[in-house]
Amino acid sequence: SINSFFEYNNQFWLHDFNAGKINIYNNHYKLIDTVNIKNLYISQLYPFKKKFVVLNTFRGVPGETPKLSLMNESFEKTDESAQTLSDGFYIYAPFSIYEKNALFTDFLCDTIMNISITGKISAKYYINFGEKKLPSTINGIYDKSLILQHSYQMSKSDPKKYAALLNRVMEDSRFLFFTYMYGGKSYIAVYNKENKKIKSYLLINPQRGDKAILLNYYTLHENKIILATQSENENNPGLFILNTDSLTD
Repeated sequence: SINSFFEYNNQFWLHDFNAGKINIYNNHYKLIDTVNIKNLYISQLYPFKKKFVVLNTFRGVPGETPKLSLMNESFEKTDESAQTLSDGFYIYAPFSIYEKNALFTDFLCDTIMNISITGKISAKYYINFGEKKLPSTINGIYDKSLILQHSYQMSKSDPKKYAALLNRVMEDSRFLFFTYMYGGKSYIAVYNKENKKIKSYLLINPQRGDKAILLNYYTLHENKIILATQSENENNPGLFILNTDSLTD
C-alpha cells in the first residue's frame, strides 16, 4: 500500500509500506531508484527541509517505539518524540509542512500538534467543538478499546453526540484547514488567521439526492483547495477545486 507520496528534489517519491521501500521516479515518470527502508518500520514520512518527519510503526512492545522521529537524508534518526506507541492501531493522518514546522494530529484528539525543524513537539491549535467536544476521559487517550467503543457510538448509536476525528490538517499564510466528522458526515473547516473567523462546510452531491461527499484527500495550490472526494453511493472519486477566498469573509 502507498502510505506516503510527495515531490522531493524534482523527483516523485512513492512509499510502499507493505514492501518497505521507496520508489523514486524522475519527471518523465521513469523509475530511477529504490530505497529499502524495511528495517526502519516507517508508517509515514514526509520531506521536512533537509530532513524527513516520520510516523513510526508499532513493533510489538507497548511504550518502546517513539511515535515520531526526525531523519536526515540518509534515513538516520536525528531526533524522536517522548510520546511512544502503545499498540498497532493506526489511522492515516498526513503531515502538513508549513515554513519550518510540521503539523499533525492524533485520532480522537482535538489538539493540533506542531513539530519544529529542531525536533521540539508542542501544541499549536486547539479545536473547541463546544458542547460536541469529546470528554476529557477520551480526548487524546490512545487505548484501542476506547477508540473502537466511541467510534461505534459516534457512527451508529448516537452519531451527533460528538464532533471528532480531526484529520488532514493544512496551513498556509492566511488559513488553517482541517476535516472532522459529525453526524456521520465529513466536514472541512477553514480558519481565517487574519480575521479569526472559522467556518465549516459540508460538500453535497445534488445529483445523488444531496448525499454528503466523503473527503478522501485534498491539497493547497495557489489559493485553491483541490479535493479528491467520494460520495456515499459511488466508488468513483470526484475532483473539486475551491477558491479559498470564497470560503471565508
